[in-house]
Amino acid sequence: MTHPAAAREAARRASGQFGTQNRDEAEVCLAANSGASRRVTFTGSSSQRQSVGLPGHCDDCAARGHLEAHPDLGCPDVGCHSVHPEEAEESVSQSTGTLLRDDRPLKRLPLHATSGTARGLANEVSDGDIDLDPPYQRGSAWSQAQRVNLIRSLRLGVPVPAVVLNDRHAPAWYAANPGHDRSNPSRSTYAVIDGKQRLETLRDWFEGSLPVPASWFEPEEIATTIPTPEGPHVTWHGLTPTARAVMGTEATMPRIYAALPTVQAEAEMYLLLNTGGTEQRAADLANAAEVARRGTSSTSPQNNPSEDPR
Repeated sequence: MTHPAAAREAARRASGQFGTQNRDEAEVCLAANSGASRRVTFTGSSSQRQSVGLPGHCDDCAARGHLEAHPDLGCPDVGCHSVHPEEAEESVSQSTGTLLRDDRPLKRLPLHATSGTARGLANEVSDGDIDLDPPYQRGSAWSQAQRVNLIRSLRLGVPVPAVVLNDRHAPAWYAANPGHDRSNPSRSTYAVIDGKQRLETLRDWFEGSLPVPASWFEPEEIATTIPTPEGPHVTWHGLTPTARAVMGTEATMPRIYAALPTVQAEAEMYLLLNTGGTEQRAADLANAAEVARRGTSSTSPQNNPSEDPR
Protein backbone atom coordinates (compact mmCIF):
# COMPACT_ATOMS: atom_id res chain seq x y z
CA MET A 1 0.00 0.00 0.00
CA THR A 2 1.28 3.45 -0.91
CA HIS A 3 2.35 5.82 1.83
CA PRO A 4 -0.30 8.46 2.80
CA ALA A 5 1.96 11.30 1.62
CA ALA A 6 2.14 9.81 -1.86
CA ALA A 7 -1.60 9.23 -1.94
CA ARG A 8 -2.18 12.83 -0.88
CA GLU A 9 0.03 14.06 -3.73
CA ALA A 10 -1.82 11.81 -6.19
CA ALA A 11 -5.13 13.27 -5.05
CA ARG A 12 -3.89 16.77 -5.83
CA ARG A 13 -2.69 15.66 -9.24
CA ALA A 14 -5.86 13.73 -10.06
CA SER A 15 -7.94 16.83 -9.37
CA GLY A 16 -5.85 18.77 -11.86
CA GLN A 17 -3.61 20.57 -9.34
CA PHE A 18 -0.29 19.88 -11.03
CA GLY A 19 1.59 22.82 -9.50
CA THR A 20 4.85 21.82 -7.85
CA GLN A 21 6.45 23.29 -4.77
CA ASN A 22 10.07 24.18 -4.24
CA ARG A 23 11.61 21.03 -2.76
CA ASP A 24 14.78 22.26 -1.08
CA GLU A 25 16.97 19.90 0.86
CA ALA A 26 15.51 18.97 4.23
CA GLU A 27 17.07 20.73 7.20
CA VAL A 28 17.84 18.78 10.34
CA CYS A 29 17.66 20.54 13.69
CA LEU A 30 18.59 19.43 17.19
CA ALA A 31 15.80 19.64 19.72
CA ALA A 32 15.75 18.90 23.42
CA ASN A 33 13.57 16.04 24.59
CA SER A 34 13.53 15.38 28.33
CA GLY A 35 17.10 16.61 28.64
CA ALA A 36 18.43 14.43 25.82
CA SER A 37 19.15 15.64 22.30
CA ARG A 38 17.24 14.05 19.46
CA ARG A 39 17.23 14.75 15.74
CA VAL A 40 14.07 16.17 14.25
CA THR A 41 13.68 16.41 10.48
CA PHE A 42 11.94 19.48 9.07
CA THR A 43 11.33 19.07 5.35
CA GLY A 44 10.11 22.63 5.06
CA SER A 45 13.41 24.48 4.52
CA SER A 46 14.24 27.98 5.73
CA SER A 47 13.61 29.44 2.28
CA GLN A 48 10.22 27.75 2.14
CA ARG A 49 9.32 29.04 5.59
CA GLN A 50 10.40 32.55 4.63
CA SER A 51 8.14 32.38 1.59
CA VAL A 52 5.13 32.20 3.94
CA GLY A 53 6.40 34.97 6.22
CA LEU A 54 8.35 32.99 8.79
CA PRO A 55 12.00 33.74 9.70
CA GLY A 56 13.48 30.42 8.73
CA HIS A 57 13.25 27.88 11.52
CA CYS A 58 12.11 29.84 14.55
CA ASP A 59 13.08 28.87 18.11
CA ASP A 60 9.60 27.53 18.86
CA CYS A 61 9.66 25.34 15.77
CA ALA A 62 13.11 24.01 16.59
CA ALA A 63 12.11 23.27 20.18
CA ARG A 64 8.72 21.63 19.63
CA GLY A 65 8.64 20.62 15.98
CA HIS A 66 6.93 22.39 13.10
CA LEU A 67 3.54 20.71 13.27
CA GLU A 68 3.05 21.45 16.97
CA ALA A 69 4.54 24.94 16.86
CA HIS A 70 2.62 26.08 13.77
CA PRO A 71 -0.65 24.14 13.58
CA ASP A 72 -2.29 27.05 11.75
CA LEU A 73 0.07 26.69 8.79
CA GLY A 74 -0.01 22.97 8.21
CA CYS A 75 2.71 21.10 6.38
CA PRO A 76 1.76 21.83 2.75
CA ASP A 77 2.17 25.58 3.36
CA VAL A 78 5.90 25.14 3.94
CA GLY A 79 6.48 22.40 1.41
CA CYS A 80 6.72 19.70 4.05
CA HIS A 81 6.49 16.16 2.67
CA SER A 82 7.00 14.38 5.98
CA VAL A 83 4.22 12.12 7.17
CA HIS A 84 2.54 12.89 10.49
CA PRO A 85 0.16 9.92 10.92
CA GLU A 86 -2.95 11.67 12.24
CA GLU A 87 -2.68 14.62 9.87
CA ALA A 88 -1.87 12.38 6.90
CA GLU A 89 -4.81 10.02 7.38
CA GLU A 90 -7.27 12.88 7.76
CA SER A 91 -5.86 14.72 4.74
CA VAL A 92 -5.91 11.65 2.51
CA SER A 93 -9.45 10.82 3.58
CA GLN A 94 -10.67 14.34 2.80
CA SER A 95 -8.83 14.53 -0.53
CA THR A 96 -9.95 11.17 -1.85
CA GLY A 97 -13.45 11.54 -0.47
CA THR A 98 -13.98 14.80 -2.34
CA LEU A 99 -12.28 13.55 -5.50
CA LEU A 100 -14.09 10.22 -5.76
CA ARG A 101 -17.57 11.53 -4.97
CA ASP A 102 -19.75 11.06 -8.06
CA ASP A 103 -23.10 12.61 -8.90
CA ARG A 104 -23.89 10.08 -11.63
CA PRO A 105 -24.15 6.28 -11.81
CA LEU A 106 -20.82 4.47 -12.02
CA LYS A 107 -20.02 2.34 -15.05
CA ARG A 108 -17.58 -0.54 -15.19
CA LEU A 109 -14.14 0.42 -16.43
CA PRO A 110 -12.59 -1.25 -19.48
CA LEU A 111 -10.18 -3.67 -17.81
CA HIS A 112 -8.58 -6.85 -19.07
CA ALA A 113 -6.83 -9.29 -16.73
CA THR A 114 -4.14 -11.63 -18.01
CA SER A 115 -0.81 -13.14 -17.03
CA GLY A 116 2.59 -13.57 -18.60
CA THR A 117 6.22 -14.05 -17.77
CA ALA A 118 7.93 -11.67 -15.38
CA ARG A 119 10.81 -11.49 -17.82
CA GLY A 120 8.47 -10.23 -20.54
CA LEU A 121 7.40 -7.35 -18.31
CA ALA A 122 11.02 -6.58 -17.46
CA ASN A 123 11.87 -6.40 -21.15
CA GLU A 124 9.03 -3.96 -21.76
CA VAL A 125 10.36 -1.71 -18.98
CA SER A 126 13.92 -1.90 -20.32
CA ASP A 127 12.70 -1.12 -23.84
CA GLY A 128 10.78 1.95 -22.65
CA ASP A 129 7.37 0.51 -23.51
CA ILE A 130 6.12 1.13 -19.95
CA ASP A 131 6.23 4.62 -18.42
CA LEU A 132 7.25 4.19 -14.78
CA ASP A 133 6.87 7.87 -13.92
CA PRO A 134 3.42 9.25 -14.73
CA PRO A 135 2.84 12.42 -12.66
CA TYR A 136 0.75 10.76 -9.93
CA GLN A 137 3.30 8.00 -9.23
CA ARG A 138 5.66 7.98 -6.26
CA GLY A 139 9.41 7.55 -6.63
CA SER A 140 11.50 4.47 -6.05
CA ALA A 141 10.48 3.47 -2.54
CA TRP A 142 11.43 -0.18 -2.03
CA SER A 143 14.47 -1.16 -0.02
CA GLN A 144 17.01 -3.67 -1.27
CA ALA A 145 15.49 -6.29 1.04
CA GLN A 146 12.01 -5.75 -0.44
CA ARG A 147 13.36 -6.14 -3.96
CA VAL A 148 15.23 -9.31 -3.06
CA ASN A 149 12.09 -10.72 -1.44
CA LEU A 150 10.11 -10.22 -4.65
CA ILE A 151 12.61 -12.45 -6.46
CA ARG A 152 12.28 -14.94 -3.61
CA SER A 153 8.50 -14.95 -4.15
CA LEU A 154 8.95 -15.55 -7.88
CA ARG A 155 11.40 -18.35 -7.17
CA LEU A 156 8.94 -20.01 -4.77
CA GLY A 157 5.90 -19.45 -6.98
CA VAL A 158 4.19 -17.30 -4.33
CA PRO A 159 1.29 -15.28 -5.81
CA VAL A 160 2.31 -11.69 -6.52
CA PRO A 161 -0.21 -8.82 -6.89
CA ALA A 162 -1.07 -7.82 -10.42
CA VAL A 163 0.63 -4.92 -12.15
CA VAL A 164 -1.96 -2.43 -13.44
CA LEU A 165 -1.13 -0.71 -16.73
CA ASN A 166 -3.05 1.81 -18.81
CA ASP A 167 -2.93 1.42 -22.58
CA ARG A 168 -2.10 4.83 -23.98
CA HIS A 169 -2.40 3.57 -27.53
CA ALA A 170 -6.04 2.62 -27.08
CA PRO A 171 -8.76 4.53 -29.00
CA ALA A 172 -10.08 6.11 -25.79
CA TRP A 173 -6.69 7.75 -25.12
CA TYR A 174 -6.38 9.20 -28.62
CA ALA A 175 -9.96 10.47 -28.55
CA ALA A 176 -9.28 12.39 -25.32
CA ASN A 177 -5.74 13.47 -26.29
CA PRO A 178 -5.88 14.64 -29.93
CA GLY A 179 -2.30 15.92 -29.79
CA HIS A 180 -0.93 12.50 -28.85
CA ASP A 181 1.35 11.28 -31.65
CA ARG A 182 1.05 7.52 -31.86
CA SER A 183 3.91 7.37 -34.36
CA ASN A 184 6.38 8.91 -31.89
CA PRO A 185 8.69 6.02 -30.89
CA SER A 186 9.70 7.82 -27.69
CA ARG A 187 6.18 7.57 -26.28
CA SER A 188 5.57 4.58 -24.02
CA THR A 189 2.69 2.30 -24.90
CA TYR A 190 1.65 1.85 -21.26
CA ALA A 191 1.68 3.86 -18.03
CA VAL A 192 2.02 1.99 -14.75
CA ILE A 193 -0.88 2.76 -12.42
CA ASP A 194 0.05 0.18 -9.79
CA GLY A 195 3.17 -1.96 -9.47
CA LYS A 196 6.03 0.45 -10.16
CA GLN A 197 8.25 -1.03 -7.44
CA ARG A 198 7.68 -4.55 -8.77
CA LEU A 199 8.51 -3.49 -12.32
CA GLU A 200 11.71 -1.74 -11.24
CA THR A 201 12.71 -4.87 -9.35
CA LEU A 202 12.03 -7.14 -12.33
CA ARG A 203 14.08 -4.87 -14.57
CA ASP A 204 17.02 -4.89 -12.13
CA TRP A 205 16.91 -8.67 -11.67
CA PHE A 206 16.71 -9.60 -15.35
CA GLU A 207 19.30 -6.97 -16.30
CA GLY A 208 21.70 -8.56 -13.79
CA SER A 209 22.04 -5.71 -11.29
CA LEU A 210 20.15 -7.29 -8.37
CA PRO A 211 22.05 -10.07 -6.55
CA VAL A 212 20.18 -12.60 -4.41
CA PRO A 213 21.44 -15.40 -2.13
CA ALA A 214 23.04 -18.18 -4.15
CA SER A 215 21.63 -20.69 -1.65
CA TRP A 216 18.21 -20.24 -3.29
CA PHE A 217 19.45 -22.22 -6.30
CA GLU A 218 20.83 -25.69 -6.81
CA PRO A 219 24.63 -25.80 -7.31
CA GLU A 220 24.20 -27.02 -10.89
CA GLU A 221 22.06 -23.97 -11.68
CA ILE A 222 24.84 -21.52 -10.85
CA ALA A 223 27.73 -20.54 -13.13
CA THR A 224 29.30 -17.71 -11.10
CA THR A 225 28.69 -16.11 -7.72
CA ILE A 226 29.46 -12.77 -6.07
CA PRO A 227 31.07 -12.77 -2.59
CA THR A 228 29.21 -10.62 -0.04
CA PRO A 229 29.39 -10.25 3.77
CA GLU A 230 26.18 -12.32 3.92
CA GLY A 231 27.65 -15.12 1.82
CA PRO A 232 27.70 -15.93 -1.91
CA HIS A 233 25.11 -14.16 -4.04
CA VAL A 234 24.13 -14.64 -7.64
CA THR A 235 22.68 -12.39 -10.33
CA TRP A 236 20.56 -13.34 -13.32
CA HIS A 237 23.68 -13.48 -15.48
CA GLY A 238 25.37 -15.73 -12.92
CA LEU A 239 22.84 -18.50 -13.53
CA THR A 240 23.44 -21.15 -16.15
CA PRO A 241 21.60 -20.81 -19.49
CA THR A 242 19.38 -23.74 -18.49
CA ALA A 243 18.48 -22.17 -15.13
CA ARG A 244 17.71 -18.85 -16.84
CA ALA A 245 15.50 -20.59 -19.36
CA VAL A 246 13.56 -22.39 -16.64
CA MET A 247 13.07 -19.37 -14.39
CA GLY A 248 12.28 -17.15 -17.37
CA THR A 249 9.37 -19.44 -18.15
CA GLU A 250 8.21 -20.34 -14.63
CA ALA A 251 8.29 -16.86 -13.05
CA THR A 252 5.00 -15.23 -13.98
CA MET A 253 3.37 -11.94 -13.08
CA PRO A 254 -0.34 -11.15 -13.44
CA ARG A 255 -1.19 -7.88 -15.11
CA ILE A 256 -4.35 -5.88 -15.65
CA TYR A 257 -4.67 -3.64 -18.70
CA ALA A 258 -6.93 -0.59 -18.58
CA ALA A 259 -8.09 1.67 -21.40
CA LEU A 260 -8.54 4.94 -19.52
CA PRO A 261 -8.74 8.19 -21.49
CA THR A 262 -6.74 10.62 -19.31
CA VAL A 263 -3.98 11.00 -16.74
CA GLN A 264 -6.65 12.17 -14.26
CA ALA A 265 -8.54 8.90 -14.75
CA GLU A 266 -5.32 6.98 -14.17
CA ALA A 267 -4.68 8.90 -10.94
CA GLU A 268 -8.20 8.18 -9.70
CA MET A 269 -7.59 4.45 -10.17
CA TYR A 270 -4.22 4.82 -8.44
CA LEU A 271 -6.03 6.29 -5.44
CA LEU A 272 -8.63 3.52 -5.34
CA LEU A 273 -5.91 0.90 -5.42
CA ASN A 274 -3.70 2.56 -2.81
CA THR A 275 -6.07 4.00 -0.22
CA GLY A 276 -8.45 1.10 0.33
CA GLY A 277 -6.41 -0.81 2.89
CA THR A 278 -4.76 -0.27 6.24
CA GLU A 279 -1.02 -0.44 6.73
CA GLN A 280 0.23 -3.44 8.67
CA ARG A 281 1.22 -2.58 12.23
CA ALA A 282 4.83 -3.22 13.18
CA ALA A 283 3.62 -5.50 16.00
CA ASP A 284 1.60 -7.64 13.56
CA LEU A 285 4.54 -8.03 11.20
CA ALA A 286 6.87 -8.83 14.09
CA ASN A 287 4.48 -11.55 15.28
CA ALA A 288 4.30 -13.06 11.77
CA ALA A 289 8.10 -13.03 11.58
CA GLU A 290 8.26 -14.82 14.93
CA VAL A 291 5.80 -17.45 13.71
CA ALA A 292 7.87 -17.91 10.55
CA ARG A 293 11.00 -18.47 12.66
CA ARG A 294 9.55 -20.68 15.40
CA GLY A 295 6.36 -22.10 13.99
CA THR A 296 3.95 -20.71 16.62
CA SER A 297 2.94 -17.30 17.86
CA SER A 298 4.53 -16.18 21.10
CA THR A 299 1.22 -14.55 22.04
CA SER A 300 -1.07 -17.51 21.31
CA PRO A 301 -2.77 -19.19 24.33
CA GLN A 302 -1.15 -22.58 23.70
CA ASN A 303 2.27 -20.95 24.01
CA ASN A 304 1.53 -19.53 27.44
CA PRO A 305 0.59 -22.34 29.85
CA SER A 306 -0.07 -19.81 32.60
CA GLU A 307 -3.12 -18.55 30.72
CA ASP A 308 -6.25 -20.63 30.51
CA PRO A 309 -7.51 -20.40 26.89
CA ARG A 310 -11.06 -20.95 28.12
